[in-house]
Amino acid sequence: MKELIKEILHPVRRALARFVYIDEYAPINYRPRGIKLIAEYLKQEKVHGDYFEFGVFQGISFTNAYKVLEKDCPGVIRKYYAFDSFEGIPEDDYRFYKGECSISKDGFEKILKKNGLTPDKYELVKGFYNESLAKFFPDYQKQDSKAAFVYLDCDLYSSTIDALNGITNAIQDGTVISFNDWWCYKGRSDYGQQKAFYEWLDNNPQYTATEFIKFGYSDMVFIINTKETDMLGK
Repeated sequence: MKELIKEILHPVRRALARFVYIDEYAPINYRPRGIKLIAEYLKQEKVHGDYFEFGVFQGISFTNAYKVLEKDCPGVIRKYYAFDSFEGIPEDDYRFYKGECSISKDGFEKILKKNGLTPDKYELVKGFYNESLAKFFPDYQKQDSKAAFVYLDCDLYSSTIDALNGITNAIQDGTVISFNDWWCYKGRSDYGQQKAFYEWLDNNPQYTATEFIKFGYSDMVFIINTKETDMLGK
């Protein structure tokens, strides 16, 4: 019976997912303490570069990151990038369903504009990460810039590993990577974002990761270091 009910409700949930956002919603006071700690770290350790967010949905975390970082560590972030397909979760699995967290590109931009973020303050990269990053990074690498802060709110293993693989060459010594869905799948390390991150580290031995902070019920933040960087100059 449970499976039958699930089959009946599943298309309804998928349909409703496209109407989830409320365009009057003002994204204020969402995980600000965690972002403030990251801002303090970036400022004190002089880790300058770009902000990348994967999975922007209604712009809540993106808006808060922009406001906190510009206030608490002005000049540290060179440019803000928002990556999203605007089609929602790309596939069904145990924890998420296809189409969940979808919003139109215009809807996202409208919310940001209401919160003071005009298009000149960020760059929007539309598409699924395995395709959009392949097109984005050849030109990005010509700018001689690196990621200072990467925020991954893309839920699934497949989306997270695509994002991590796509930004591998943008990582610098001291880059912060924050995972929004770290404890999903009952905290298992063989699912979701944990699986993707540990696989990425195994495939990229030039990087090490140090646990930095946890915030919210599901967020985990790491500092990435490059093994070839010698802080003491030896």
